[in-house]
Amino acid sequence: KRTSFIELDCGEDSFFVSNNYKSIGLADGVGGWRDMGVDPAHFSNALMENAKLYSETHRKDLNPESILQHAFDKIKRDRFVKAGSSTAIVATLVAEGGKNFLDVANVGDSGCLVIRNRQILHRVHELVHGFNAPFQLAILPPHLTKAFSDNVGDAVRERVEVQKGDVIVMGTDGLFDNRFNSQIASDAGWVGKTDVSIISKIPFLGNVLSVFFAKYDQEVDYIDPYRVATRLVHDAYKTSLSKEENSPWSSLLRQAGVEDAKGGKVDDITVLLGRISTREEVNLSS
Repeated sequence: KRTSFIELDCGEDSFFVSNNYKSIGLADGVGGWRDMGVDPAHFSNALMENAKLYSETHRKDLNPESILQHAFDKIKRDRFVKAGSSTAIVATLVAEGGKNFLDVANVGDSGCLVIRNRQILHRVHELVHGFNAPFQLAILPPHLTKAFSDNVGDAVRERVEVQKGDVIVMGTDGLFDNRFNSQIASDAGWVGKTDVSIISKIPFLGNVLSVFFAKYDQEVDYIDPYRVATRLVHDAYKTSLSKEENSPWSSLLRQAGVEDAKGGKVDDITVLLGRISTREEVNLSS
């Protein structure tokens, strides 16, 4: 839950969670602006603050592209941010025809995983101009003409059907450059509904304990979502500092022609972790 954009320091990243729990989003400020004396967080924070405001004052609008467009338009109208840019991803939970869908608009290289039973159900595609050059929304000063400045309408639009118990992991590239999708799904998946209990995975005693706790298996939360999100961030951070570990980032470098590339990528890391739940469950957890 985030009520104020002053309380949390996400480095150059920012995020929002609407108070109706139907809209979430991330923005990753482009760090190169620091070389020009511009704080990259100003743009990303303004974009996410505007997205939160719009999603909470226009609750019937669950189009993620519309939310992002209104947030960007407000930045341009307010003229508080003089320069800056960021990637952005917004996802909404939409009900149609008796089914539920996660609707996503992604500008850039942040990511979103839908996980079911600790397996990847869907990975939202990224949008890049080239290697390490993601699409981005921008406010450019008049003297700067050669810089990426893309449109909300360029966003990758994807929709995936979801059900109760599915897990959503949204993260900036600081997460996905340092942890493989399968690793994220394996860790984060325990927050959702699974075919087997986490207790059954305890060596030797697991099967015995699972029988003992069987009738409570669907009622008891064995994993604290906050602790899982923290672990995802810490594991990504540890890999980012490694010079030897194999990572998605080193794999990309090898594909780009850097022989024997190893290690992670140092970057800001922001993660949103959620579970598809009923309104009753949300009210009880609150």
